[in-house]
Order: sequence, then C-alpha cells, then structure tokens
Amino acid sequence: QGCFFYLPHLIWKSCEGKQVDFLLQDLNKSLFDDDADKKKENIIKYLKESQGLNMNYFAVYFMCEVLNLVNVVGQMFLMNLFLGGFFMKYGIKVIAFFAADDLKRNDALMETFPRMTKCFFHMFGSSGEIEKKDVLCVLPQNIINEKIYLVMWFWFIILTILTILQVLWLVATFVSDALRLRLLQLMAKTTFSPRLEQAIRHMHLGDYCLLHSIGRNLDVLNFRDILQGITEAAEDNDHSPSAPPYGTYRPIHALGDPDMIPRKRQMIMETIQ
Repeated sequence: QGCFFYLPHLIWKSCEGKQVDFLLQDLNKSLFDDDADKKKENIIKYLKESQGLNMNYFAVYFMCEVLNLVNVVGQMFLMNLFLGGFFMKYGIKVIAFFAADDLKRNDALMETFPRMTKCFFHMFGSSGEIEKKDVLCVLPQNIINEKIYLVMWFWFIILTILTILQVLWLVATFVSDALRLRLLQLMAKTTFSPRLEQAIRHMHLGDYCLLHSIGRNLDVLNFRDILQGITEAAEDNDHSPSAPPYGTYRPIHALGDPDMIPRKRQMIMETIQ
C-alpha cells in the first residue's frame, strides 16, 4: 500500500525533473537577491521561447492526479478482497451499530474481526490415539485490528472524496480560461490589464500549468514582474517553432556570464568614477 500511494508522487518527480527549481534559481529563497532582475528575465525568456511546448508538463500532472484517484479506489477494493468482502461496508455497519437499539444491535466489529473463535486441537489420548478436541480461543490481536481498519475505512473515504474534488477542480480549471485568470489574479493579488488578460486567455494548458507552478513558489512582487514580462512577450509575434529543454535559459552563475557582476559592485564603481 505504501508503495502504491507513493507511486504517483515518484512519477511526477521523475518526469518534472525539478524544472521549476531550475528556472527559479533560488529566487524564492532570498528577499535580497542582487541578481533577481536577471533571474526574472531568464524565466520570462524561457516562458516566451517554450510557448506551446509544455503540454507534457500538463499531461503528466493531470495523469498523476487521476492516478491518485485510481489508486485510492483500487486500494479499497483490494482491502475489501483481503477481508473477504467486509471492508466496503465496514464503517457503515459500525455507524449503524451505534445508532441502533440495544436489542437490535449487531456488532460489526466482532463480525469482521471476531475476538473469540472455535479452535480444534489434535492431542494424544490415554490410549495413544490422536483425539480431536474443540475449545474456545481468544484472539486479542483482533481488538487492535478492528480499530486500525475502522480508521483506515474513514481515511480512505475522506481521501476518495478529496481526490475526486481535486480532479474535478483541475478539469474545471483547464476548461475555463476565466477561472485560470481568476486564480492567477488571486496569486498575484492584483487586477490584470486587458493585455495580460488576453495573453493568459490564449495561453496553452501546459504553459499555464508551468506558470502556475512558478507562481506558487514565488512571492507576489516577483510574480507580478514575471506576469508583466509575459504581457510584453505575448505581443511579440516571433515565436520559436521549437525549443531545447530549457530554451536559452542560463543559470545566473554560469561561467563567463558578463551578468555575474553584482549590481552592488557596479554601483560602487559608478560612485568612484
């Protein structure tokens, strides 16, 4: 069960490849970054050059969410098979047991996990023959098992409901461009200009997913600057037909990059001059 629940997360991490972390270049980890402008410029440049080429990002993300739903529902059926058909209605029977009258109660806990059972023992008798004896055996482990599986039943139900709502929310987000626009506005905590609204409404799903992931990992001010850069990039009709995995994005500390010189040093030189 642990492996199956971890599988969607593992698939997403393997396919995503820390793409967002690579793009951010620790821009989200420092409030005072001398190279913040250059990093934001690189992010905008990559988003511009990779327009329409991020559908795999969207497809894998949505597939992993659906896989979460398939996994939790499948786990319930496997658990029901493991318990001989008792798990699906286990919690409902327990609730009905506590809500019923004392004379009409049928303890679902003991029905699923009996605490006493009839055991057969084969023992040598006084004449040396094997005798079969039946006695009542106490099963104390089932006192713990009935509580564990009851908690698991409620937890699986909660996970199923939340996962269904999450998938439906993603579908609604991907279908409605107005909803996508509203989510980015809440993330940026500002109203968008008509040009930015038009750019977001015409944005591919993969590009939106990547932008949304970037926005979740950035502070409001930096995210607003990136949105402003997207507005300017949307007005440029010269789109590259193809792009390498990260376009012309270069890490800010690349060797030989003239932009490596911190702005503080430039300010000092200008002051001396």
